[in-house]
Amino acid sequence: MNETANRFCVGPRSPQDGQVLYPCFTGIMPNGKIYEHLLVINYEVCIMKYLGRSNVLKIFIALIAMTLTVRSAYASGAVVKIGVLAKRGVERCLEKWSPTAAYLSETIPGRTFEIIPIDFEHIAPTVEKGDVDFILANPAFYVELEVRYDVNRIATLKNRRLQGTYTMFGGVIFCLKNREEIRHLADLRNKRFMAVDKTSFGGWQMAWRELKEHGIHPWTDFASLTFGGTHDAVVDAVKNGIVDAGTVRTDTLERMELEGKIRIDDFYVIPEHGGRNTHLPFLHSTREYPEWPMAKVRHTAEQLAKQVAVKLLEMPENSYAAKSASCSGWTIPLNYQSVHDCLKFLQVSPYENAGQITLQDVFKKYRAVIVLFFILFSAMAAAIVVIIKLNRKIRSSRSNLKKEIEERKRTEKELTRSGTRLWNLIAEYEAIFESSLVGIMILKNRILTKVNHRMAEMLGYTPHELVGKSTRQLHLSENHFREFGEKYYWKLADRNFVQVEYPLRHKDGHTLWCQFNGRAISPPDLSRGAIWIIDDITERKRKDQALLDAKDAAESAARAKTDFLANMSHEIRTPMNGVIGMTNLLLRTELTAEQREFVEIIENSGDSLLHIINDILDYSKIEAGKFELETINFDLRITVEKVGELLSVKANEKHLEYITIIDHEVPALLRGDPGRLRQILINLAGNAIKFTSEGEVVVRASLEDEDAESVTVRFTVSDTGIGIPENRMDRLFQSFSQVDTSTTRKFGGTGLGLIISKRIAELMGGSIGVKSREGKGSEFWFTAVFGKQPESQQHKVIATDDIIGKRILIVDDNATNRYVLREQLKSWKCRFDEAADGDSALKMLRMAVNSRDPFDIAIIDMQMPEMDGETLGKKIKQDRDLANTIMVMMTSIGTRGEANRFKKIGFSAYLTKPVRQ
Repeated sequence: MNETANRFCVGPRSPQDGQVLYPCFTGIMPNGKIYEHLLVINYEVCIMKYLGRSNVLKIFIALIAMTLTVRSAYASGAVVKIGVLAKRGVERCLEKWSPTAAYLSETIPGRTFEIIPIDFEHIAPTVEKGDVDFILANPAFYVELEVRYDVNRIATLKNRRLQGTYTMFGGVIFCLKNREEIRHLADLRNKRFMAVDKTSFGGWQMAWRELKEHGIHPWTDFASLTFGGTHDAVVDAVKNGIVDAGTVRTDTLERMELEGKIRIDDFYVIPEHGGRNTHLPFLHSTREYPEWPMAKVRHTAEQLAKQVAVKLLEMPENSYAAKSASCSGWTIPLNYQSVHDCLKFLQVSPYENAGQITLQDVFKKYRAVIVLFFILFSAMAAAIVVIIKLNRKIRSSRSNLKKEIEERKRTEKELTRSGTRLWNLIAEYEAIFESSLVGIMILKNRILTKVNHRMAEMLGYTPHELVGKSTRQLHLSENHFREFGEKYYWKLADRNFVQVEYPLRHKDGHTLWCQFNGRAISPPDLSRGAIWIIDDITERKRKDQALLDAKDAAESAARAKTDFLANMSHEIRTPMNGVIGMTNLLLRTELTAEQREFVEIIENSGDSLLHIINDILDYSKIEAGKFELETINFDLRITVEKVGELLSVKANEKHLEYITIIDHEVPALLRGDPGRLRQILINLAGNAIKFTSEGEVVVRASLEDEDAESVTVRFTVSDTGIGIPENRMDRLFQSFSQVDTSTTRKFGGTGLGLIISKRIAELMGGSIGVKSREGKGSEFWFTAVFGKQPESQQHKVIATDDIIGKRILIVDDNATNRYVLREQLKSWKCRFDEAADGDSALKMLRMAVNSRDPFDIAIIDMQMPEMDGETLGKKIKQDRDLANTIMVMMTSIGTRGEANRFKKIGFSAYLTKPVRQ
């Protein structure tokens, strides 16, 4: 050895894509070149069989082996990779085949061969990507690679077994000898079976063929089918009872017995080998097939392949490489047709589609015939194309001549038809022109060139009298003639159509009003003339004037009526104010009960009459178009709550709950007409009180829409009154109309309130409507648009520190009242609970005391069933545990004069309903 390494290291070599990791040694040569070689591990493994497996000894021997073999390994920088199927694992693969790589490196100058162990799964991908130059695998893999990737065998392995050399091998199907129920292939049904790998030829596919020929389908007939990965693993699985039977390649059982791993006598081999060939000196169960071939990959140079083939064939059978590979060298490549037959029978790769004829198969088999047919077809097609072109030219010339003759004949016929059609059109035009119900005249430079009978008749002439004459004689004056020409006739050049109403003079001198519809015959060129269609609208003009006169008269009458009503209302209200004022004074004097009753009747009658007069005056203003709204700043909450104060007295007289709800998101400070808003609310809420005998009347304001400048507010007035029949609802918003006459007799009224409210809502930019169920109640609603006051003027209702966070109990039998108070307390961040009667309230108060979280305040309604507010207040104060509770009485306006009595009971304050927000 001429070169000596300075230093060596042992480490794993990085795998290429699709390959597995395998160990190697790396050396650094004197010239600084890094050198890798796998041969060292083979010497180490061989020696380890005799020296044991100490890690220190391994490294020591490996370094010595590297030093001894570095020359042969370093002979060239051109590396040739031989991929080998690692059927017994990477270590065993390297032990067995690295000496062969060393042998080729020594005998072929300029090349360094290395072994690439590959597992079953990565054989095909490795060859496909060209990661190796030669491939050594089982015959099944070779056949697949030959078909798919054009690999080509260059030699066949001569296997050395039992002092003999063999180029054929088979498969062994075996079980433990004590399994007496398994003696034939048929006995394997419903047994656990193990093979080496799905792609292992000797370790599965040979046996599979025999099983299939005997009608056994492994994936359905076996209890289980598993794969051990290596031949040794399959033998161990059968030996240890993990499976019932297994299959490996021939010589495996003999080899493992020599290695001291098993005793062959412990196993039974099913002797039903295919073909009944018995000259193989091994236990076997299948046909015999050629041994593993060495094959070159498609990209490998032919010269290199020849060199490798020659050296393999020349390998001495006693060489170290042959002994390591357990072979007697190599022989010329055998015939692998039997392997093809096996794979085709099994229909596995590359014969998954065996028996199916593809276009590729047809082309391969009949390539010469197909090519010849294509050439003949192309020649015939070319000849046909030439002939077709020649015929086309002849036909084209003949056709052109024929077309020219036919075109002349067709032109003559068309001229004849056109002439006939033209005369027919002229006749039709004349008929339409003369039978038209409107006048038609054609002019050129304002000279009549054609006039129909209706036109002449309309003006009192005959057509003969008008044709050729100027239209000047038809106008009322020279000024009219000139004006019509400037404004209308000459404008036809600029417009597609002109329509105008203009007077003409009849032959007898009277005036006709006519409607003119005109256009140029060839716009915008007026030199070819114009056509006018004229209709007599004298009678229509007369009727229009009569309508205008009637309208003026009606408006004059309406103004007179409005003035009369205004004067009458003023004249009536003056004495009525006197009557009402004097009755008020009279009521302050000392009167008997009967006299006071008479005076109150006079006062109520006066108020009702004054209300009717105001409604009639408003209605007359609306009808005359003189009803106007003012725009001022106002507070919406105050306006709505003032209406509540005004009407709650009447509601209290009828024992009704009058409730006002204003949603918190509705701005308070707005711009609009609060007086007219109050008028609608009083009208709708007053009606609700009037038509409700028991229950409640609720007035609510909510936000409908909002932008930067304005808000739309929706007002609803709902009641629990008599309701409105559905077939009568269309009469609600009609003037001087009520639902029916019985309503008028029972409740009174003029029927103007709703129509006035509707007109006011519309003037406010909104609308009005109603939802009602007879006997259940009604809900009237209207919307109105208001302007916003500046934000700096807006304010919110702010609770004092005395009430924020307090625990408050609301006691009221009316759910709507509780809702109003609940929403207000929620905005003040109070804690609150509700009770619908006195007994429930007492229970809640006592439970709160017992839980050490008593109520600070109790808001109690005065009028409740079973236990009223006074009684509940007395019981609270009489209870020592509850006596410190602050009580607030909710009372109607009619009872607020009793504050001193409430104070004596123990109430600290009272709220007047409807409660203000």
